[in-house]
Amino acid sequence: MKRSKEEPRLPFTEEYYTARSDNGEWYTPAPIVDRVRTALGTIDLDPYSCDEAQTTVQAATYYTRENNALHRSWPKVRTLFANPPYARVVIGQCVHRVVIEHGVSWSHGVILVNNATDATWFHEAMSITTAMCIFARRIQFKQPQGMTVDRNTRGQVALYVGDEPDRFRSAFADFGKICEF
Repeated sequence: MKRSKEEPRLPFTEEYYTARSDNGEWYTPAPIVDRVRTALGTIDLDPYSCDEAQTTVQAATYYTRENNALHRSWPKVRTLFANPPYARVVIGQCVHRVVIEHGVSWSHGVILVNNATDATWFHEAMSITTAMCIFARRIQFKQPQGMTVDRNTRGQVALYVGDEPDRFRSAFADFGKICEF
């Protein structure tokens, strides 16, 4: 059911990570995480994650649903990888937090999101983006116990923020079209 504009939105704890009727946990597949590491060197912070996803991402610091990154201080690090929850209620808030922390908590990063070019949050993320990869195919995200998501209905983009777009281009060029800004 579509929510009317007058209807209040639920707080973060009610809809955080729950974009669908499943558990909402869609993990980034290893080949993409490997490319993120190639572009960034290391992943210092993954603000929207869980223990199972970290078996692949292996960020030095990460936050989970339980220690919600929207409600806590972020450490000062160099690199960030963010695959925020895609729930309509929170994706804008998650992307906004990534944007406002840029230059304060982190300086180089990759943000993986739907290619929702008509969304306000997408344009906010683009305000700090120096390059992006428009994936040629939909990502086959993983779910708990290694199951592959078989119903991804949208394409994704990897947004790069930093001053080494050549590294990003080299890492992601065979995944799709690279655009630099």
